[in-house]
Amino acid sequence: MPQQQQTQPQPSPTPPKKKKIRVPRVVNGIEQMVEIEVDDVAGPTWGPNDKHTLLNHRLTRVDGPLKVSGAARYTYDVRLPGMLYARVRRCPHAHARLTKFDSSSASKIPGVKAIIQTPLKEFRFAGSPVAAVAATTPEIAHDAIRALVVEYEVLPHVVVARDAIKPESPEVLPRDPRKPDEKNLRLASKAGDAEKVEAALKNCDAIVEAEYVTPRLHHCCLETHGMVVDYSGGDSATIYATTQGTFTIPDDAAKELGLPQ
Repeated sequence: MPQQQQTQPQPSPTPPKKKKIRVPRVVNGIEQMVEIEVDDVAGPTWGPNDKHTLLNHRLTRVDGPLKVSGAARYTYDVRLPGMLYARVRRCPHAHARLTKFDSSSASKIPGVKAIIQTPLKEFRFAGSPVAAVAATTPEIAHDAIRALVVEYEVLPHVVVARDAIKPESPEVLPRDPRKPDEKNLRLASKAGDAEKVEAALKNCDAIVEAEYVTPRLHHCCLETHGMVVDYSGGDSATIYATTQGTFTIPDDAAKELGLPQ
């Protein structure tokens, strides 16, 4: 009789250790820091510094020589056969209603190929697009933008947060009559322990209160913002975009061009 092999029961895997961390969560419309429990899984160690292949070594940026030599090709360097240049006319007011738009003079300028007016009749921030012009050269597009006749009725507005929170201040967006209790405010943000902060302030030898104001900020890149679209019909297009969020461009472009995503 052959001997039967006896199998030893395998020990159950040791469950990972747990640890608690604090993460932001929106609770009842308010962002708060809440405590959650996650697996405390430690990864492999990095080892000695002299054994690293990337860390602790001087590396040459792949795009470095191109940028410092001026050979880097940016969106504004793209030139395509038959390319048109677009320029945008923008509203100069923080809140205004369009009362007149006349593109007849602009459309008669030689080289102007298209004038597109936004469907908006009310603009809620300075810089809101009003119309776009496409022309054979940037200079012609600039001339056409200036030739547009646009008139506005300036509406009440506030530009300081202190004034905006007053009950009588004009709202940026009209309230939905179907939701009369829904306020014209973003989600409130709350962090920390108010009681602990108040207790700490009471124990201070001195308290200095001040209001600090900064101008508008923008992260400035090496290249100017722009976009070139190469579309000759069919179900595809090539897009050169000035952006770090390249993953958003295909879906947005497909929607605007009426192409399959």
